[in-house]
Amino acid sequence: MQTMDKYKQIPSVSRLLEDTNIRTIQVSREIKVQVIRDYLQKLRRNIETHNVVYEDIAQEICHIIASQVKSLRRCINATGIILHTGLGRAPISQDILDKLHSDLRGYINLEIDCTSGTRSHRDDHLRTILKSLTGAEDASIVNNNAAAVLIAISTVAKNKEVIVSSGQLVEIGGSFRIPEVIEQSGAKLRIVGCTNKTYIRDYENAINENTAAILHVHTSNYKIVGFCHEPGLDELSKLAKKHNIALIEDAGSGLLNDFSVPILKSELTVKNSIRCGVDLITFSGDKLLGGCQAGIIVGKQKFIQGIRKNPLLRALRVDKFTTFILQQALYNYQTNVHKTNPVFEMLTRTAQETQQISEQIANALHGQSQWEINVEQFPGYAGSGALPAMEIESFAVAIRSPQLSLTSLAQKLRLNDPALFTVLKNNTLYVAPRSLLKGEHSEVIDILKKYICL
Repeated sequence: MQTMDKYKQIPSVSRLLEDTNIRTIQVSREIKVQVIRDYLQKLRRNIETHNVVYEDIAQEICHIIASQVKSLRRCINATGIILHTGLGRAPISQDILDKLHSDLRGYINLEIDCTSGTRSHRDDHLRTILKSLTGAEDASIVNNNAAAVLIAISTVAKNKEVIVSSGQLVEIGGSFRIPEVIEQSGAKLRIVGCTNKTYIRDYENAINENTAAILHVHTSNYKIVGFCHEPGLDELSKLAKKHNIALIEDAGSGLLNDFSVPILKSELTVKNSIRCGVDLITFSGDKLLGGCQAGIIVGKQKFIQGIRKNPLLRALRVDKFTTFILQQALYNYQTNVHKTNPVFEMLTRTAQETQQISEQIANALHGQSQWEINVEQFPGYAGSGALPAMEIESFAVAIRSPQLSLTSLAQKLRLNDPALFTVLKNNTLYVAPRSLLKGEHSEVIDILKKYICL
């Protein structure tokens, strides 16, 4: 079919609105019109590579409109990646959700002191617990770790130079790069050293009258190994103090304390960074902390006070839900992190436990002649840049079929409610219990039976 003929075959918005399947979806006409217009616009842009068949167009639009009714929904993470960015990173513990429901039904004293009745700061709800967990002098919260790095550098080094090692010029999720964050802060980037080796002398040689800070970036999503070197935080702290400049650390995943968890032994703690003399440390609230998205800043009081006066804080501040969830997550972290933090429970789950759960799932599915179902070794990962390149010994259910489509099965599982996310790799669909919440394997069995036991 010629291109012009294809254009002529594109159905009108009004015709699609009258389609029987589209008309019966319980959503407003305005949403239907918007979805149809967006779809037809995309179709026109890609007309050369598409066949214009009314039934296919109507069916696709029907799926898109239906998904708008409940586009955000509960997902079961059977990928083996614990902090899965696409699935919202750290799962919030049930006790926090229960408290959220009971305590945030109405108003909340977000910025008012109940004793005096006067205006307060929302940081007040988190400052004490963060100081006690990290040993820092003060703390502040913004909406994510990139924002925390941005406002920290803007406060300390605007219109001045910030020194960063060449090996730490990281790109984080969504193509955000450290050099671009520094540029947006108003500071000037000064790169020192080489990709694999940077020495303390490289930093010292770069310091001049316009230097305001050294930025140490935790390479959270990759590792440089082999012929490599970088100075420790204690060395950088001594150098910063010698020249009266600030030392800022982007700690990434934000392990607050050493909990003697073997898998976390290589991860530096925020408390250790404070002991080394780092002036400002930033880290995420939705990784190892087990809270929601937030950028946490701890460090010297004079710098934190400067951040509170920075006009950027108004644009980057968090709301009452974030403040409440973080407060509860931090208290759980301090009292009994292994029982109250789902991330720690998953990280410390033994390989034998993942094998036992996998066997329960596999046994429930046996007897299906069209499918080959086994329990096999399949590595788990912390995810979201935490513990990069570290595989966690685990097992998973491996599903194969010489006749049936695994791609189709994976899609059906994702479109289920709740959605079940698995891993499709090497002609095998893996269901990995490393990242399941306690008790979720029963739901996984029910969902798999729905699509496998036909």
